[in-house]
Amino acid sequence: MRPVFLLLAGLAWCSHATPVTAQPFRVITRYRAYATPVVMDTLARPYDFAAPIDSVHGALLRAAERFKLKIDLDDRAQGLVGASRFTKVGSLGGERLSRYLHCGSGFGGPYADTYRLTLTVVALENRIGRDSTRVGFAMVGEGQTTEGNSSDPVACASSGVFELRWAQAVARELGLPPPMP
Repeated sequence: MRPVFLLLAGLAWCSHATPVTAQPFRVITRYRAYATPVVMDTLARPYDFAAPIDSVHGALLRAAERFKLKIDLDDRAQGLVGASRFTKVGSLGGERLSRYLHCGSGFGGPYADTYRLTLTVVALENRIGRDSTRVGFAMVGEGQTTEGNSSDPVACASSGVFELRWAQAVARELGLPPPMP
């Protein structure tokens, strides 16, 4: 009996000795084409910027305008900029969607160019120094034929090109050299 008591007492002491930290902010989206919810920060491609986080946040918003993104996620305190669940057909920011996403293909070519895509794009900011910020960019979505909703949607995975283009636009806004892939 005594060893069990000591074990429980030790566990109780450890639980009080360990500081409680806040859970990191997570962006989770759900699409019918995916079996489980998509945790956006697990998809993020990181790029570093030699600029303070406040400057980077403003540059993210200005750069998003170049792609005609309707930003509905803008939380400076959590370091989040993004557009959730918006619909596009054919192109985004002057580029064919198949350049940014892999959704499969058929007789008519890549589904990303011919299907109606529902997308989520986010930029997750982290201060890594006084004048240095790391931003993780992520994009995910699903595609549905434009002929109706009778078929199941297809999953669309990012090629990484959109994330790179957004990072390059942010660097231009900040007057920095463009990040490399």
